[in-house]
Amino acid sequence: MNTVVAAIETDIDTEETAVETDVEQVVVYEDENKTITAEVPTEMKDQYLKDLENPAFVEKELANLQQLKQARASSEPSVKYFRKDDVIRIVDNIDSSQDWTKYLGIPLGGRALSAAIKKLSGVSVSSALISAGIGVASTIKQKNEQWWKDSLIMILRGEINAVKQTITPNPGPGYPQVYRELERV
Repeated sequence: MNTVVAAIETDIDTEETAVETDVEQVVVYEDENKTITAEVPTEMKDQYLKDLENPAFVEKELANLQQLKQARASSEPSVKYFRKDDVIRIVDNIDSSQDWTKYLGIPLGGRALSAAIKKLSGVSVSSALISAGIGVASTIKQKNEQWWKDSLIMILRGEINAVKQTITPNPGPGYPQVYRELERV
């Protein structure tokens, strides 16, 4: 259940030490509507994955994330919502056969909604999201394409309003350095 997703590497330049560290995103928790990842140094990834096999460790990590969110109430974690306008831009970038900005900018009923959903069902959503310049490519890559396609369809049908991304840094020593959550809301 807990797997490394696409071994995404980034460089982090910390203010305190000015040391670059290669990090990878590791899934801590995942269900149908939510994914939580932790950003851990590459050299600690294997140990972290081993630790995640223990349900008590996973519970501890989730509790730690909640404590960090509460402790940072005065300086909230970074939150980004992918709303209908984002979806329209993404769809417009995915399929240039129509003016999706116009097509999806009007209320969709019956056949129009079915046609939009049918068109969405055959496209590569993650590549379109990245090329649309949404700015969270590493997190987007972590969810499989079908999850994003389903999320887009759910937004069009009015079942959800957005996909929420929350980034919570861990100010303490050690790892994970950052927690990332993607959630349908």
